[in-house]
Amino acid sequence: MRTRFSFGESEAAATEAALPLVGTDGHVRSLDEIESETICFAISRYGGNLSEAARRLGIGRSTLYRRLGGE
Repeated sequence: MRTRFSFGESEAAATEAALPLVGTDGHVRSLDEIESETICFAISRYGGNLSEAARRLGIGRSTLYRRLGGE
């Protein structure tokens, strides 16, 4: 069974999204912050399908779930 998850971002907005490496303060963003944004983007991009998002990110589903939980 496929699990769907939504962040409320439209497909068009997700397609046009850019992942800035530098924050508004002029410093490089943390890896945790960039990873979190990348995961959210992938989930949105693949219509909330967590299995597909994990596959495309090159991580296991359980790893994706763990990283979504903030552990």
